[in-house]
Amino acid sequence: LQSDEDRRASTPTPLHAAPAATAAGEPLHWLSIEEASARFAAGTLSPVTLLDAVLERLDAVEPTLHSFVLDMRSSAMAQAEASAGRWAAGTALSAMDGIPIALKDIYDTEGAITAGGCFALRDRVPDADAHTVHLLREAGAVFVGKSYTVEFASGGLLNPQYRDEITPNPWNL
Repeated sequence: LQSDEDRRASTPTPLHAAPAATAAGEPLHWLSIEEASARFAAGTLSPVTLLDAVLERLDAVEPTLHSFVLDMRSSAMAQAEASAGRWAAGTALSAMDGIPIALKDIYDTEGAITAGGCFALRDRVPDADAHTVHLLREAGAVFVGKSYTVEFASGGLLNPQYRDEITPNPWNL
């Protein structure tokens, strides 16, 4: 595994954009959960600003990576705004409060299409969260979208029945 510093230094050139940055020039989308939540607590960063930076990065790399099957930015913005209010009031739910994350399409998410990469389930909208999603929601995580999985996470890289694009390795396209 790469350290955060090594990972930041090895960002692939074709995917590197000039995203929103911290005062030190570090792109906000590289902040760790610990770094972001410390900045939320200190009032030097808002969950809304972090989400904007993550969405900017997503817009820059998604045409190459094909990582997402469901964009949830509208509900993510509402979640980030609610989180910003909690941090400002000193009532953050956890260190995860306001942290943007992607949910794998294998995890049931109440009110959001969850197909598990299965063409037959492409319109399935669960009425309850999977336990993991429930815990993340209770912690205040911000759900950016659902990321691609092959059918029922069964292995391989391509599921032509579900979609034609392959999600490549972002570190070695």
